[in-house]
Amino acid sequence: MNILHYALGFPPFRTGGMIKYCMDLMAEEAKLKNWVGLLWPGRITNYSEKVKIINKSQYAIDDKIKIGSFEIINPLPVPLLNGINDFEAYMQPKMIDNFERFFIANQVDIFHVHTLMGLPKEVLDVCVRLNIKTVFTTHDYFGICPKWSLEKQGSPCLDDKGCESCIECNKTALSLRKIKFMQSGAYRYLKDTPIMKSMRRMHNNKLYKEDYGSEAEDFYSDDLKKNLSKSYRELRRYYTDMIESFNMIHCNSSNTSKIYKRYCNISNTVKVLNISHSAIKDFRQLRNCQRPVRFGYLGPITQHKGYFFIKQVFDELSDIRSNSFQLHIFAECTDEANYLIKHPVYDYSELKNVMGEFDILLVPSLWNETFGFTALEALSYGMPAIVTENVGAKDLIVPKMNGDIVPPDIASMKSAVLEIIDNPENINRMSKYILQNIEIQDMSKHTSRIIELYTQEGTI
Repeated sequence: MNILHYALGFPPFRTGGMIKYCMDLMAEEAKLKNWVGLLWPGRITNYSEKVKIINKSQYAIDDKIKIGSFEIINPLPVPLLNGINDFEAYMQPKMIDNFERFFIANQVDIFHVHTLMGLPKEVLDVCVRLNIKTVFTTHDYFGICPKWSLEKQGSPCLDDKGCESCIECNKTALSLRKIKFMQSGAYRYLKDTPIMKSMRRMHNNKLYKEDYGSEAEDFYSDDLKKNLSKSYRELRRYYTDMIESFNMIHCNSSNTSKIYKRYCNISNTVKVLNISHSAIKDFRQLRNCQRPVRFGYLGPITQHKGYFFIKQVFDELSDIRSNSFQLHIFAECTDEANYLIKHPVYDYSELKNVMGEFDILLVPSLWNETFGFTALEALSYGMPAIVTENVGAKDLIVPKMNGDIVPPDIASMKSAVLEIIDNPENINRMSKYILQNIEIQDMSKHTSRIIELYTQEGTI
């Protein structure tokens, strides 16, 4: 089988959960003797309809496994997390001749898309003409939301049709000139230099303040708001048309499926299949919790991931259960509290040691997470998890048996945490349930299920 993936590119230039999943999936597919390649959005020479595809040097996973690398010259812009305010450039029609020749030359059977960023709509039209099966994995909400997260100031955005909220959320969008530089060959080499890291840090701090600070003064007239809202609706329609044209939508959680169905007419093409990655192995062992109960939070210090939410929960609990619990965090943090135990940021090679530092995981996300690997990682070590209803990985949780699922509010989370503090033996019981009843889906098992998904006929 010839499988062509589309994502933002290869490490180390591109990183993050979506890239890790895509790389791990391609490696496993290649082990099964499939031809595997990655098409990715590269340099922008000009914002025109002309497109080229360049065959780059193969990307070596190891000595035996190599992935084809194909750069699109003049793709659509890639906004990353910054938002969009130049509408025409993101809907620029592209010539299809080179895409058609490329797909035919490589005899592509499956076109597996992991993001819509940078991908011209016309590529999917070519796949229809050539009878190539198309699959889209929902790693984020880009296309439905110009800023990918479908959240506003840390909470889910419910602006289904009006798109007026998009005006405020996208005011930090980069200019097309800056995006052109960030997709250039020069930026690939300069990205990890100290000056570029410093500039990105300043930009991200500004982005965070804009997103989570107080509402900005309204400089928009009613007529301008009306026109901008219409433009964002047209942009969403462009991308939802793309989503609806895929043969199959692989939603990585039931939560993602619910959100995508809310905005797109895809009920007949959706398959829910939780994802994995190569570091997930069956490391389960029985947990023996003692007091003080050690809770763990593995996310960043951000609003939407729920850090400040969970901090408020523990601040309130410290008044009534002092010295009965600890909260272990693994991020750069300036907060101080008697219960707070701070650890350095970690990487996957240190995961075993990290999982030894606490007894139960908290995933308190306030936004609608598409999945969330940390809950799966905890279960793979025999550790229960308490997650909010917004977490995609709640699919893995059987309430009160291997963790708990709670509404994203202070009272509900406080009650769930307090129950564990007062009954630490519940952690031991839940851990035993994980060992006896939960299947740990490693990347090999997951890839087999993806291959089955590729070969299913028609809709799901």
